[in-house]
Amino acid sequence: MAKLAQVTLISLCYGLLVACQKPTAGQPDPPNTPAPHSTTKPTTPVHVATSMMPQLIVGEPLKDVGILELGADQCLYLKLDNGQTILPIITGAYRTPEQIKSRYMPLIGQRVNAAVERSDINLASPHFSAISPGWVNASPQSKCNVKAAIPRLYYHSLITGEPVAANQVIEPDDSNKVLKPSNPSRPVSSNQMPYLAFYNQSTYHPDNTLTEHGKLVVKDHCLYLKLKNGTLALPIFYTQHTYWQDNSYSLRASGHNWGLNQFYQFKVQKHWDNQPVSKRLRDELGMIVGPHESCQQNEVRYIYAMQ
Repeated sequence: MAKLAQVTLISLCYGLLVACQKPTAGQPDPPNTPAPHSTTKPTTPVHVATSMMPQLIVGEPLKDVGILELGADQCLYLKLDNGQTILPIITGAYRTPEQIKSRYMPLIGQRVNAAVERSDINLASPHFSAISPGWVNASPQSKCNVKAAIPRLYYHSLITGEPVAANQVIEPDDSNKVLKPSNPSRPVSSNQMPYLAFYNQSTYHPDNTLTEHGKLVVKDHCLYLKLKNGTLALPIFYTQHTYWQDNSYSLRASGHNWGLNQFYQFKVQKHWDNQPVSKRLRDELGMIVGPHESCQQNEVRYIYAMQ
């Protein structure tokens, strides 16, 4: 009898221990999804491929020319010839922190130029606020002295360049040649990790898209788009801050939840012949989280939006 009471007591204690570990009603589940604005590859079982939306440049854009500087806050700034200090924000191609370091640290003190997409944006507006899902990495509000610089959107990378005369076209020089820092007043340490902001506009032009109907499905830990004709395609999402939510077993994209096995309309990138882009693009510079090697890539779709 004493032995039975002892077993019962142990079972009761174990039950109480398990109950204490479970979330109580009204409390959120323990987080196990990537933090907002994290560029870390997801550790959840379902793999999701994401990319920054490429920006289409129409005509000859305005180009800023200045000296690339590294602030004490580790942010990259562009000091223009007119004395303005610009906080550059890239909208067209994502780079990892390691790629930013290898590319831009050798250019500190060098003259660079960049194609302007939009000047003097308001970081206090809802569109560009610190909590906007458009930020691919940490927001500049959390990293940089935004009061001392003018935030400005640029299409692509900052590239080496010389000052130009009026009406002269700047030819891009996007080579990967290594240049020595030419600013002796500010020594650059090899341990420094510079910060550059990336913002995913997640806007598209109707002429560059077509609509396909299908549903999201999971197969062998990979997220796929199953079209109405039965085709299974690997989606690469251009949508803002896109990641898998393991708790709700759903996709989070552009501030909304998207469930499995529900039919949606997908705005997908198309070719000039009005057919969807169905193969991996050669230029994957904008990839945030690349497709997992275990996922089928025979057929792909680049997703601009869902509804």
